[in-house]
Amino acid sequence: MEELLETAAPSEEAIDSAWEEELGSAGSAEEQDWEPDADQPTEKPDTDAPENGALQAERQTSRQTPKPEGGEEATFTLKHLDEVRTVSKDEVVKLAQQGMDYDRIRAERDQLRSFRQQADPSFSLISFFAKKSGMEAEQYLEHLRKQDLIRSGFSEQSANARLSAERIAAERAQEDLRREQAKTEARNASMKRFLKAYPDVKPEEIPKEVWKAVSKGDDLTAAFTFHKNRALEAELAAERQNGRNAQISTGSMSTRGAGKQDEIDRWWNDE
Repeated sequence: MEELLETAAPSEEAIDSAWEEELGSAGSAEEQDWEPDADQPTEKPDTDAPENGALQAERQTSRQTPKPEGGEEATFTLKHLDEVRTVSKDEVVKLAQQGMDYDRIRAERDQLRSFRQQADPSFSLISFFAKKSGMEAEQYLEHLRKQDLIRSGFSEQSANARLSAERIAAERAQEDLRREQAKTEARNASMKRFLKAYPDVKPEEIPKEVWKAVSKGDDLTAAFTFHKNRALEAELAAERQNGRNAQISTGSMSTRGAGKQDEIDRWWNDE
């Protein structure tokens, strides 16, 4: 079963690995600058949640139905809870991919829950004091930062300038994060389109020139299609040229034969 999943069709992860190898990592939008405080309680992972259908179906695969005579596609019998399904090879691969996606999404969810559990009490406290001061939470934090700068030796004017610079830097950081997230989403969408258009193409079969076009902003599917079209045009042009060369060669041989026949006729007549 495992061998089938590895050889049946290239997965999105395989294309992603090739993308990373050829173009380098674009950075992860999920990286955080904070580290969880060991003293803060963390939420226990949701280990009691029911296992997702794709993984459980994969684990509970009971048998492979022999491939029928006549060239029909092999099928697989999967059992999930009380349900028994007969699926094709492509459906098995799809279910396995969904299982991997589920694990990734679940890990991200658990990470966000842990961060929220740590951040919520602090934010509630800040909101409480901000409300008492007649400010919004963001304004209150900026006020505290300004007071801290003044205590450390900054004049009020210098503190305001410093806060303005920090605000601009924070906005730029958020914009960079949004840009990286958009880039990652576009990359994932590009890989999905490629796998849909060329499900049988392996990552190592994607030429360097295609990755070069992708690095300049081209869509992976469009770049690969353009490469295939150029290769096909070159092949057709070579076939046409070979045909012309063959015709020229045949015509030349016919001309030489006719010349010899004329010489023989003249010699015969002279005699």
